[in-house]
Amino acid sequence: MGNGQSALDHATALDDPNNVPPLDDKTALALASRFDFTVAEIHYVHLSHARITWLAERDDWLARRTLRILFDAPAIKLEDMLSLAQWWHSAPATAKIQVIFGFLDVDGDEAISIPDLVTALSHLLGSSAKFEEGNEAVCMEKRLVGTVRYIGKIAEKDDGLIWLGLELKLPVGNTNGTLKKSKYFECAPKYGLFMPVSKCEQKSTYDWINAIFSSVHGKYPLLFTETGNVKPVDKAPTRITSAQFARAVGESDDVTAKFGQWFFPIPLRMGEPVPQTTRSGSAAT
Repeated sequence: MGNGQSALDHATALDDPNNVPPLDDKTALALASRFDFTVAEIHYVHLSHARITWLAERDDWLARRTLRILFDAPAIKLEDMLSLAQWWHSAPATAKIQVIFGFLDVDGDEAISIPDLVTALSHLLGSSAKFEEGNEAVCMEKRLVGTVRYIGKIAEKDDGLIWLGLELKLPVGNTNGTLKKSKYFECAPKYGLFMPVSKCEQKSTYDWINAIFSSVHGKYPLLFTETGNVKPVDKAPTRITSAQFARAVGESDDVTAKFGQWFFPIPLRMGEPVPQTTRSGSAAT
């Protein structure tokens, strides 16, 4: 629509999706009447539409995948988002489950795998952007879990990357938190490990993966030991088919509702202010 498009153009021109002009009152009232929403809801979806488009144009993973799975299009109109909201609240549970499965099946091979969930959940939960000191991080390359003690660049590396300094539970690392003469954090000798942030995930991501597989197969695929190791569980399933997912989620109306409530805010979540780090050109990949 004309007004919504000009607002998006305005935000793009300023390179600031958080400065989107509101819809005029006449347009907002007309859309509220047409789609049976409140005017406040119309304004919120208007912001969501502008920001998801802005993010998709900048190759943001979550925005692009949302447009692909929910709309099968690289760009949408405001009316498309309003129609989706109407459909979602009235669609049968089986249809919603299919949409959620498609979103989580990242590689499109008709099954949800652990790598699929790592990719999808890391963006859904924002783990790649929200490491905090004191949280646990998983480095699957080394099958280790550590406590984050440092986040930032390392002068000695001179590679421009963001690194995590992890404190491990056993002396299987290669540092005490000091590199050459620079002290980044403090731990006992060999209890420290530096890893690029791109090779780590928050432990909460893997907790979600274990919970999803347990709900479907009744068994965790990954074991996290008290000594900070990550081990695949012997003979545990590592894939979830569409039928298995539909059966597990659809067995309980409560579970179906929870999945739906968790998933559907994805497009509308774009109505929240875009983080400064993304606005400055470091969008999630």
